[in-house]
Amino acid sequence: MTSTVIKPTVGRKVWYRPSKYDQQGPVPMQCAVGQPLDATVIAVHGDRCVNVLVTDMVGRQFPVLSVTLVHDGENPPADGEGVPFGRYVEWMPYQKGQAAKDASSALPLVDPGPDSLEREIQAKADKGPRVTPADVQAEISAEYSFTLDKALAGCPLLEGLDRVTIAVLVLKNGTKLVGVNYGAIDPAQHSPEMGAKEARAAAVEQIWPLLGFRLRDELARPVLTDADAAADLAGTPRPDNPTAEAADFLASGKACDLSGDAPCEACQ
Repeated sequence: MTSTVIKPTVGRKVWYRPSKYDQQGPVPMQCAVGQPLDATVIAVHGDRCVNVLVTDMVGRQFPVLSVTLVHDGENPPADGEGVPFGRYVEWMPYQKGQAAKDASSALPLVDPGPDSLEREIQAKADKGPRVTPADVQAEISAEYSFTLDKALAGCPLLEGLDRVTIAVLVLKNGTKLVGVNYGAIDPAQHSPEMGAKEARAAAVEQIWPLLGFRLRDELARPVLTDADAAADLAGTPRPDNPTAEAADFLASGKACDLSGDAPCEACQ
């Protein structure tokens, strides 16, 4: 079984499984058979080793150092016969469920073959600049949605205009984008909520090429190097630019005289 590793952090709650030695001595932990104890992570040594502060069933607290953190799908510490002997912590069922839910909601990898272009795109997606769904949503500063019959109030209306939904998105720079959903042909099958959702999606789809053009434009700009900046401060030509003499020659607009054998004045 594949284990699901949850990164431990200070302050998170875990279940502590006591050992028989925890229940002995002058101040033993009070616990019910088969039940875990409440514990809080107070230090992290790694994904599978933490310090915890354990609270027993009567409210007394015990620091337990360098205890094993067992993740979902992993076996707890056990004796030679495979019987767990306790003194370990584990995540609570809710935390395990959330971790499994997050893992299942990740973007599935479409991989029809070893040479899949989709696999290459997804493998490189987080390694370079790109437009993300979060970028698209962040670009929207205001949005409006209405049906066409409301926009034409006071005008003669044709049947079905109440099923035509229009979404207007206003971007941060003032650009307006319009998305339209024409609704179901059969009025009985029409859903106003779905119409509004599809109209908005049609408008959002238009943001992608706009942000893609912006990103491409930014990537195409020359990068100012340290050498360029130093040359600008010194008032000298940049290293990749023509020399001052060549720049003066180009600015003079002199044409070469190719009629004679000797170099012309412009070329000397």
